[in-house]
Amino acid sequence: MVIKNSINVFTISENQQSKENKIINRERFNWFLYLTAFVVNLSSIAAGISYAWSSPAIPKLKIPVPHEDNPLTKDLTLNEESWIASFLPVGALFGAFTSGALFPSIGKKKTLLITITPIILSNIIVAFSTNAYIFYVGRFLAGITVGASTTVIPLYLCEIAELNNRGSLGCMYSTFLSIGNLYSYVIGPCLDLTTFSLSCLWASVGFFVIFPFFPDTVLFYLDQKNEGKASKVLQKFRTTNSDEEFNQIQSSFVNKIENNENSWVIFKQKSFRKGLVICLSLIAFQQFSGISIIIFYMQSIFDSTDSSISSYISTVAVAIVQLIFCVISVMIVDKLGRKVLLLYSAFGTVLALILLGAYFYFQANEYNMDFFSLLPIGSILLHMAAYNVGFGPVPFAILGEIFPPTPIASTLTAVTCLSLTFFTTKFFPSMVNLIGQHYSFWLLAIIMIIAMIFIVVFVPETKGKSLKEIMAILEQ
Repeated sequence: MVIKNSINVFTISENQQSKENKIINRERFNWFLYLTAFVVNLSSIAAGISYAWSSPAIPKLKIPVPHEDNPLTKDLTLNEESWIASFLPVGALFGAFTSGALFPSIGKKKTLLITITPIILSNIIVAFSTNAYIFYVGRFLAGITVGASTTVIPLYLCEIAELNNRGSLGCMYSTFLSIGNLYSYVIGPCLDLTTFSLSCLWASVGFFVIFPFFPDTVLFYLDQKNEGKASKVLQKFRTTNSDEEFNQIQSSFVNKIENNENSWVIFKQKSFRKGLVICLSLIAFQQFSGISIIIFYMQSIFDSTDSSISSYISTVAVAIVQLIFCVISVMIVDKLGRKVLLLYSAFGTVLALILLGAYFYFQANEYNMDFFSLLPIGSILLHMAAYNVGFGPVPFAILGEIFPPTPIASTLTAVTCLSLTFFTTKFFPSMVNLIGQHYSFWLLAIIMIIAMIFIVVFVPETKGKSLKEIMAILEQ
């Protein structure tokens, strides 16, 4: 069966690496592996820039027209505001399905190069748009690239990773998203919308120019019956003799072709059904933590407070904390374990959401909040720190550990993530109008309390375990 033989590929690879690489890799830095991970994540930076683009852009678009900072010809309505933010996840759903259909046949490299072009067009379109409907088009195009990145990059990183750095490479996607977020938060408020949007091109254009010089994964070249290229690529991605590992991968790949079964076999095995439920649930909790709401509407949230600190300073501070804790997660995920980080992350987001809701509750009831003016930024800083040390990067790392490279699991996970991103960003402004900001954030806190219970009861610890060992745990 495809899935079982894929398990054999990665189990054998992991056992081989665990014996030979642990000592040697401490002495020899695998520079090509990390350079490749950096270059492929330029696409993640581009996605992160587009994710956070709406935070500095929407306040400009909400300025009553005519105004030099607002390119629109008529005032922006609340409905138009929410669609500008939420058309990105709509496009991302399309990008996830498209990339999931493309990469099994043309490879992950070509898929990423094809799907980077929409975000380049997007930045050009929104730079010169004067109509809300044209902004919809631009945001939809940006979403195509975001969806493709969410679907393909975690799998690409999983396929090139070694056992000793599997967790850290799996977390790099979220780290580079945070770099993109930081760029938008720092640069966006300082420039007019046209200049800012054009400046966002650097990451996507850089990826389009540089990534063609890097290879696809070993499994793709084997699928293309190019064994010589596959062997050379594996040698580049390893610091030790890779001959035995390649022979094992090649042998298992031949068995997979002979069995000629498709990826839908994932639903026939208890371990994969259970693993899929765990991954989709973690992604759902990830989005209901309120992260997309905070990223898309951060400057607007700070503008609604009575803080003496400007919304710009607050937003940049949050973005810096976000990036720092993403880097920390990369450094500690292979040491502390996935489950521990998820629990700490869930607890921190619950506390942050409760405090943020409390501030807006007392503000709505006209209490004097001067003494608590720093509570909103403190709460969001806590939220970002907690989220990015666990719930941000870890679900994507677990996805790469629980499943062998299969388009079904990655596409379903990406679609779940992006659907909930759309749901939360589209309806958050309406929910605030209906029940207030305080109850909106408290509702998210209740969901994250449920997430903590779910993690304790259902999520296995995958640190240091081979795919075969993880599958055995999930079969129980």
